[in-house]
This record gives sequence, structure tokens and C-alpha cells, in this order.
Amino acid sequence: MLPAKSQKFVGPIYLQVYDILKSDLLNDTWPVGRILPSEVDLAKIYGVSVGTMRKSLGLLVEEGYIVRQRGRGTVVADRSNRKTRTLAGKLVSELHEPPLSPLSIETETRPATPEEAKALELDPSSKVHAIVRSVLCRGAYRYVETLVIPRSVMPNLPARLPDNLEEDVTSVIWSHYPQPPVNSVEERILPTKANAELARELEVVQGETVLRVARIAYSSDRQPLEYSIRYMHLVDAEYAVQFEKCRANGSGN
Repeated sequence: MLPAKSQKFVGPIYLQVYDILKSDLLNDTWPVGRILPSEVDLAKIYGVSVGTMRKSLGLLVEEGYIVRQRGRGTVVADRSNRKTRTLAGKLVSELHEPPLSPLSIETETRPATPEEAKALELDPSSKVHAIVRSVLCRGAYRYVETLVIPRSVMPNLPARLPDNLEEDVTSVIWSHYPQPPVNSVEERILPTKANAELARELEVVQGETVLRVARIAYSSDRQPLEYSIRYMHLVDAEYAVQFEKCRANGSGN
């Protein structure tokens, strides 16, 4: 067994452990075909709880870095199994694994608004899936978000998504729809004053400055795949933008 690692975690610990584990898999600390230690032993090695380790391993299973085999355990997968993962605009808090509470999530299929049609390069009458979320990380941040995906791109989005979806909702959605993959992301961040409706949703004083983040994700041929607007009130957090594309051979760009 490897000696316990000394780690300093920032933000949700399971995402930090995920990043460290993935790095160890990419640099062959855990080589392809290796049977990983149990969740209990891995938690001791990386200095976290078993629950945190289980969530981190779950992400790596979803992305094809590791596979769970009955009778053998958790095995490091061949790199050809690895899927694309995109992260953009991850909220990072200095708090020690702050509790994340998705307050609500609603989905509907409707005509695109003029702003959405322009961003997604759609005809005004085009239908889109709209996913509206409200999320609270107590003492760290709160945000409301509208994520829009053209129905032509993703015709079979479930009418109901789990209420407990956490930070990286787009990765969860696209993991079920691997084509067309997200190849690039553009985000524009602008401070804005909260109007009465936004102040009520974010529980801030009307006129207080909040962040508005507009995000467009594109395919490799620059087809817009999704458009989102997120309004955030940050208390003890920062907005860290990262984009990562893992190719089938395990290399990244």
C-alpha cells in the first residue's frame, strides 16, 4: 500500500480528490490493469473520509478511468475507455467541504427567447430545453442558473432531472449524450446590479452587485451546443474557470 498522502484541499473535497486521483492515473501511479485498494484503504491513503472517496471514484467510473468488476474490485481502465469531461466556471470555496444544497431544478421545452436564439444561432421559432437551477452552498455562495440546449442537438433530454445534481451539471447531462461532444467553451463575466426578482432569488439587497456569467459551449465545428446564464452571489468563494478535454488516448489539451 502506498503511504498516506499529505494534501491541502480547497473547495469541495471530493472534486479535489477526483483531480488528484485522475492525475495519479494519468502519470501511472496507478497503472492500467491495476486493481485499486478498497475505498477504505484509498480514503486512508488520500486522507479523506470513505464517503468523499466514494464520490470521487464515482466520477472516475463515469468517465471511464476506472471500472468496477464483480469478483475483482475496482480496476484501472484502458485509456481508450476515457470520456470527454468539461469543466467551466467551477465555484471554489475556502471552506472545508461546505455543504452544497441544490434548492430546486426545473426543466421545460419551449421556444427560444431572442437572446437564446442569437447565442445558439437558431431560428426564432426553434424549440429548446431549458434547465433552471437554484443552488446554495451555505456560507460560501448562492446562484441561480438557466441552461438552454437546442432540442435539435439533444432530442431526448429527460423531462425530470434529479434534484441532487451538484456543481458540474453539464458533465452529467452530456455523459448520457456523447455526440456531439463539447469541444470549446466561452464565458463572459460581468458585475451587475440585482433587480427586485434577482435580489429575492439570491437573498441579497436590491441593487447589490452580483456576477452574471454567460456561457456558450461549442462542438468541434463551432456549432453552439448549450447556452447558460448564471447569476451568483459569492460570500466566501471564487469563480475558477477551467476547460479540459480528455481524448481517447488519454492526452489532454
